[in-house]
This record gives sequence, C-alpha cells and structure tokens, in this order.
Amino acid sequence: MRNPTIRFPDFVRQTLPNGLTLLLWEDHRLPLLTFEILLKAGAICDPPQKEGLSAVTLALLRKGAAHRTALQFAEALDFVGGRYSVDPLLENGLLSFEMMSVDQTLALDLLADCLRHPTFPQQEFNKKIDQAIASWRQAKDNPGNVIENYFNAFLFAGHTYGRSELGDETCLANLSRAEVCGFYERYYAPNHFIFAVAGDFSTPEMIAQIQERFGDWNARDEILPEPAPANGVSHSRVLLIDKPDEQQVYFCLGNIGVAVNNPDHVAVDVVETLLGGRFTSWLNTALRIHDGLTYGATAYSNRHRLPGAFIIASDTQARSVQRALTICLEQLRRLHEEGIDAETLQSTKNFIRGQYPTTLETLDQIAGLACDLEFYGAGPEMINTYLDKLDALTVAEVNRVAQTYFPHDKLAFVFAGPAKKLRKLVEVYGPLEELKMNSPGFYRHA
Repeated sequence: MRNPTIRFPDFVRQTLPNGLTLLLWEDHRLPLLTFEILLKAGAICDPPQKEGLSAVTLALLRKGAAHRTALQFAEALDFVGGRYSVDPLLENGLLSFEMMSVDQTLALDLLADCLRHPTFPQQEFNKKIDQAIASWRQAKDNPGNVIENYFNAFLFAGHTYGRSELGDETCLANLSRAEVCGFYERYYAPNHFIFAVAGDFSTPEMIAQIQERFGDWNARDEILPEPAPANGVSHSRVLLIDKPDEQQVYFCLGNIGVAVNNPDHVAVDVVETLLGGRFTSWLNTALRIHDGLTYGATAYSNRHRLPGAFIIASDTQARSVQRALTICLEQLRRLHEEGIDAETLQSTKNFIRGQYPTTLETLDQIAGLACDLEFYGAGPEMINTYLDKLDALTVAEVNRVAQTYFPHDKLAFVFAGPAKKLRKLVEVYGPLEELKMNSPGFYRHA
C-alpha cells in the first residue's frame, strides 16, 4: 500500500537575543492565526508538597495583568471570537491562543500582557484554589477520572514523574499567592519559552511585532530540573483504593515504558495499538467482545524525556475482577509466548496508517507538534519518516520490541472500588497497600 505524502511544514526557526525561540509557519488558506506557546517548566518544577504550583501559575496568567483586569481580558477575547486555553503538563506548560488573522496586533498585545505583566490578584488566586480543590473532590466521585493519578503516584513513588500536574487537595490548600509570584519570577523568562505561530501572517512582520513586545524581556539563568530515570517495580505490588459505594471496579496495571525519543517508538506504537489501541485490539476483543466484562480496555504509554508509564486500564464488576485481570495477563503473556504474526502486524500497520494523517490536520495540532519536536529535540524527521519506518517494520522487530518493553510480570496493580469485596480477590497479585478514596491526595511514598 502506497503511503500518503506526509511532510511536516518547514517552520522558520529564529532565536531572539534574549533566548526566546520562535517557530513560524505561514499558511494562507484560512484567515486564522494560532499561537502554541510552550513553557519549559511543568509539574516537575514544583517544590515538594507544593504540587499544583506550576498549574495554578499558568491558569492565573489571564486573571489580571498590568493593562487589563480578568474581565477586560475576557471581553477583549470574546469580542473578536478568540480562543485561549492552558494545559499544565508534567515537563512543561502549554498556552494555546487562536484568533482571526486580522486581529494579530490584539493577539500579541494580550499575550504580552498576560505573559510579561501578570498581577496574580489575591481574589483570583483564592477563587482558583477553591475551584481546583472542589474539582478534585468531584472527580473522585468517579474513580475512572483519577485512577491514572493513583497509578502514576504508586508506580513512580518518590519520583517527580509520579506527581499530578494539577496537584491534589492537600498541596493546593498549602499554596500561597506569594509562592505563585515566586514561581513566575523563577521560571517565566524568554529563554524558557518556545513560541510556535502558524497561519495567515507575514513572517518578517510577525518577528518584528514579537521582537517589539518581547525583545526587552530579560533572560534568566535558572537551571531547569533534570530528573534521574525512574526505576520500575522490581516485584509485583498492589494498591487498593477503597470506595465503598462504587459498583464498578476500575483498575490499571503496568510498569515503566519508553521515552519520547526511544528509537523503537514506531514499533512500540504498533504493539500498543494491537494490544489495546483500537476496538479490535487483543484486550478489547477478549474483555468486551468475547466475555462482556467491560465497555472498553486500553493500553498506552505516557512518554516524556525519560521513560514514563506503560498502562493497561479497564473497569468491570467486582465479581469479575479476577477474570478480567486473568485476561489482561494472558494477553501480555501472549505477546511473549506466541508473539505477533504477519497478518496481525499488517492489519495494525493499516490502522495506524489511516489514523496518522488526522493528527496533522489543524493549525493548533501542527503548531503544538512543532513545540513538542523542539522541546524534545526530535526534529521534523520524526514525522516525515514515520510511515516509512512503519512500513519497514518486520515481524521479528515488532516481537523484539514486545519482549523488551512490555513486561508480563513484575507489575504495579491499582484497583479502585469497594475494598470489602475486593481485598481477598486482589491480594493474590502482590503485597497489598490500601487507601481511602475520600482521603486527600493520591499515593505518598513512605
């Protein structure tokens, strides 16, 4: 099958004297302008017991600045139909901004105001903290919303990769406005930012306008943290989160996976897809289609500069949890003992080939990916060669990757549901620890 021609756009890359990285791509097909702005400081920069600080700081940027109140910022944005959002992540933070291209000057003025002159009003800080704590309490009403938070905290116990990007009830309650201001002063500097701009604009004009608004912003010498690689679990362990009124049991199992720049990343995508990345995956077929134990099962990895978590996740009724876990473990053993045959490999390649172009359709997708490629040092060749590398994969290579990165023993297990019904069923998988869902926070390493 002939691959579609996919080539990542040729962004113009320029670094201002103060270290601000610009990535610019003109696309005049629509009168739209998209900014994807990456801050190279995420949750791993939060001080211990202050998780959520980076997220709160990012969220408050538009809630008051030197030239606009929060209301004035919102009114200016709404008047021109603009879109603004933030996404606090583990290793970085993202700010997304979209407007009609005719409003380019306003867009840059708003960005300069919120990025360079935020005032972090006390009232807005208090409101954000109250909302964030209430959101976590509400989220815990459905364990499916938070099971991955517990899993990461359990798997990466004591490591910064185990943190929740949005903090937790206890850490958020311990934050102060002064600490938000301190985080901003420490990390918000031009040399810590990547600005990706895509859409209907003139590159020389855009560079000049960014230089005008951000060129006198002083760089800082703050060294960004570089965590050491995490150790996976050396023997199977179990965490049970008690929610007595819950009818379903939500569960995750897994171990350490791969990093963004792993040379086998395409083959890892193939194994994850056939295992739990499509409706006809091994896990979904066995758990849902054949046995009717769940509405769905997934397998995926969280990839960072260093290896993140590989996770299998699903849910079922309490009486079926052992059967569901047996099926999950059988599918992992199947990878190791039977392996992947040529027909399965080709089917998975076809699925990925069909889905891949949809990840590069919109301006925000493309600009966001440009930020990621720059941040992780991957380069556009990761995109340009993806489908060719996919086609070139052999049965032997994919089975080697399955053996290397997808353990079938020495796993971390996390269950959320009624402990009274589950305790005897799940303690067979390893030493058991218990928490209560209504307790603040997630898992804390002793």
